[in-house]
Amino acid sequence: MKPLLPASLILFVIILGSLPSCTKETVRTETIRDTVAAIPLTTTQILSKYKWAVYESFQVIKGVSSSDTAHYLRGKVNTINGGVDVQRLTFNANGTGTYLGGDGLNYTTTWLFTSPDEQNMKLVVTRGSSSITYNWSLINIRDSAIYQTTAASGMLVSAKWIPSNN
Repeated sequence: MKPLLPASLILFVIILGSLPSCTKETVRTETIRDTVAAIPLTTTQILSKYKWAVYESFQVIKGVSSSDTAHYLRGKVNTINGGVDVQRLTFNANGTGTYLGGDGLNYTTTWLFTSPDEQNMKLVVTRGSSSITYNWSLINIRDSAIYQTTAASGMLVSAKWIPSNN
């Protein structure tokens, strides 16, 4: 009789070889970034976000016999009388605000859009019992600038206002 050990050993190796082997699984970690589109600000939110300063202004002044022009470009040209460099406007979302005039004095303001497309505005500047009403037209409000035109008392003014650091 032959020993069973070698056949048993062969059978054991075959069975062992057919069993599934254990392996270490690799776990991958992925970071998923979800981007949400920014909701655009309304014109009122843009207006009330900054204090605004005149960057450039053109004035056409109708005289008795001719028209004259004046130009202001911050830090470059100033043929406009008055302290355009110091003028600042703030707009509060509730329709109020402040104006620092070219004379260095602070004024209170009220404002409201006068057209549904928000391209026209009534701006009232008040100090004490005196007030002046400006009717801004052709307004284009962006996060980096306000463009506006005003016709008043024989004068046409077109200006670009930019956010001010002070």
